[in-house]
Amino acid sequence: MMSASLSTATLRGQISSLGSIRDISVQRRAEDSRMTLAAAVEASHDFIAMTDLDGNVTYLNDAARTLIGAPLANSPPPMTIHEFYTPEEREAICRNVIPVLMKNGWVRFEASFRHLRTGRRIPVEVEGVVVRNGEGQPFSLTAIARDLTERREAETVRNRLESRLAQVQRLEAVGRLTAAIAHDFNNLLAIVLGHADLMLMSGDPLSAEQTDGLQSIRDAGTRARDLIGQLMGFSGQQVIIPQPLSLNQVLANSEQILTRLVGEDIRVRIAGADDLWEVFLDAGQVDQVLMNLAANARDAMPGGGQLTLETSNIFVDHGHAPRGEEVSAGDYVQLAVRDNGSGMNAETVEQIFEPFFTTKEKGSGTGLGLATVYGIVRQNRGFVTVESAKNQGTTFRVCFPRFAGTRATASPVVPRESGNVRDHGVILLIEDNDTIRGLTARFLLRLGYTPLVADSPAHAIAICSEPGTRIDMAISDVIMPGMNGGELRDRLVRIRPALPVLFVSGYTADVLTPEGVLNPDVQLLRKPFSPEDLSRKIREMLGAREPAPLVSAAV
Repeated sequence: MMSASLSTATLRGQISSLGSIRDISVQRRAEDSRMTLAAAVEASHDFIAMTDLDGNVTYLNDAARTLIGAPLANSPPPMTIHEFYTPEEREAICRNVIPVLMKNGWVRFEASFRHLRTGRRIPVEVEGVVVRNGEGQPFSLTAIARDLTERREAETVRNRLESRLAQVQRLEAVGRLTAAIAHDFNNLLAIVLGHADLMLMSGDPLSAEQTDGLQSIRDAGTRARDLIGQLMGFSGQQVIIPQPLSLNQVLANSEQILTRLVGEDIRVRIAGADDLWEVFLDAGQVDQVLMNLAANARDAMPGGGQLTLETSNIFVDHGHAPRGEEVSAGDYVQLAVRDNGSGMNAETVEQIFEPFFTTKEKGSGTGLGLATVYGIVRQNRGFVTVESAKNQGTTFRVCFPRFAGTRATASPVVPRESGNVRDHGVILLIEDNDTIRGLTARFLLRLGYTPLVADSPAHAIAICSEPGTRIDMAISDVIMPGMNGGELRDRLVRIRPALPVLFVSGYTADVLTPEGVLNPDVQLLRKPFSPEDLSRKIREMLGAREPAPLVSAAV
């Protein structure tokens, strides 16, 4: 590309014309390149700023103005690049980053920009470049920054998911350990508690010291039983018997117990939503959730306060599900448990559902209360969230799926034709543990029943097959060598189709239920049980309408 120019001049009285022609192809190409580069810089989604060597801003692209909240104008605002950073980072950058930039000509670092209008911190990754002139001398600085907000949020979600996964893995590990020891441990507790019960029932004169000692044995055994129950609960290994429930009704029934639990210095307020949906839950598990959350609130309000329990219907979609939780979209019933106690910091909130984590003094808590709540909620396909701040109280929101089924009609209890079951019932007892078998047989005799004892499934099948042998019901352990309780029941009811079978076990989830939910046709009594528990269950299954008196004669 050529450029021509023509001019006139008077030389020695004569007018002359002067012309020149220049090749401007290189200049035009350079200008085109500059305009292309400027357009690309202006269109970039990255923050791009240029400054002089003193840090005075000479250029900001639109992305930079948007990111830091600078006005969109043709000229840069009168400011230095140091004003982009938060005050606490400004000094560190001047001390540590600028010397490296000037020495090497390039540097990369992470920092936080300050939004000029709101003051919000914006995490960024910055690349600084020294621009040099033709003589190699620095005359300008360029900063290119990328907003890390989305990346940081993604990392937070990933870390939360990894934390949840680790928690689930810990729960599974403890669950496997619990499953391994629950059966044998509960058998040992059954022996301890059973003999204490028999001695207290014997009718023999006991001194006050002996009575107190036996009661202490019972209390310690009961606490050990409850501890195993908590381990089973938070690890999702607990056998449950769900039914349609109204949380409003559960709260109304539990109000007096909750009031006694938290003490008279704490006011209990219950606010149930109108037209609350039903949930499909095990009533005992709901009580566990309520008691553990109430106890946690009580400990957060040592000087008194208010405990509020509220219910509501909510809809959860995938966009509003708690981060890090696998939650199905749909209708949920929410129970909010709120206290105005000491609250928790963010670090504590992240750990409160961890098994054995506690903020109490050593010896003052097991650290299983909130872990149990979490395990129960997850076992029932729900989720739980917590909102808390130091000295601002805590709110737990427990959400269970809405029950969409129909209530089953209860069958009327019909007394059996075998007469008065309170003292004439014959019960087939199947238990492979000699001590447990003997202890349970003594319970049955004390309650007025006649036990037929079998030490194995094969022995039970043989007794059941004997013609003319009266058997009103069977009581069977679940985990036995050769054949489990479920398989034995199928064999027995083939021989005697109307035979009621009661299972007794300390751990049954793997044998009786695929997902920890007890089948409606299965009757279960958890070990260890008291003579009263056993009597109540037998009367329920045999249709007795009046309590069976305990027999005090020596056995």
